[in-house]
Amino acid sequence: MGVPSRSARDVPNRSTRQSPRWRWPRRDDPAEAFALVEESFPTSTSRPGDPWLFDWYGIWADDRLVACGADRSRGDIGFLAGLTVSPDQRGQGLGAALTAGMTRALLARYDTVGLGVYPSNVGAVRLYRRLGFTNTHPISTLRLA
Repeated sequence: MGVPSRSARDVPNRSTRQSPRWRWPRRDDPAEAFALVEESFPTSTSRPGDPWLFDWYGIWADDRLVACGADRSRGDIGFLAGLTVSPDQRGQGLGAALTAGMTRALLARYDTVGLGVYPSNVGAVRLYRRLGFTNTHPISTLRLA
């Protein structure tokens, strides 16, 4: 897993063919975010209700949550986690819009923003590099039973 970081404040603002709406997933009803993560990123370790997560960001289209991600920031580093897009909405720029929007939001509070990505997720690695994330630091993770 690499951890790219971004310290520049000029994150591109990518538009999408759809006109998705940004808003926060409802804190009192995390079911939408949980269902999307289960459908589109079942191996994610970021889930609604996780005490290590501060906020969830979401993009809705036609009142349906189609992309979401979490803020797992610590100390003086903003950290994006669990970024995912509904399988039937991929290829429309929502991953780029979500990543760029979350990065801008976290850069308003932190000087550096990072994220984790599995090297085998070539599409995500390509997207994050295109958005300006650099300085990859390989790490290994292990899930204990």
